[in-house]
Amino acid sequence: MRLNAPIVVHKMMQRNVNSIVEKKEPTLKNTVRSLPDKCIVFLGRTFSGHNHDYNMLKQEFPPDIAWCADVHVLVDLGYMGIHSDYRGEQIDIPHKKPRKSKKHPSPQ
Repeated sequence: MRLNAPIVVHKMMQRNVNSIVEKKEPTLKNTVRSLPDKCIVFLGRTFSGHNHDYNMLKQEFPPDIAWCADVHVLVDLGYMGIHSDYRGEQIDIPHKKPRKSKKHPSPQ
């Protein structure tokens, strides 16, 4: 494992659909830590779809331990607030895109 390689934290979602009943079953989610070449380093436990991604991360990796201190972490917008709870200088979260409106028909 390369030491300077970023750790990517994302969720793995799975939806089960029963062909007999028309009602869809809830989504199942897992927290996944992987390297950029998609090599899985950690696969967390399975949660039901109504759990928030960031709450799942906090349960599996408690913020009081320095999990992100020495690694480059890339997360998606489901992990808003990670900068305030976790210590680490290399935590990257994307910016939310501005929404199109009447005042700003083509946001930059």
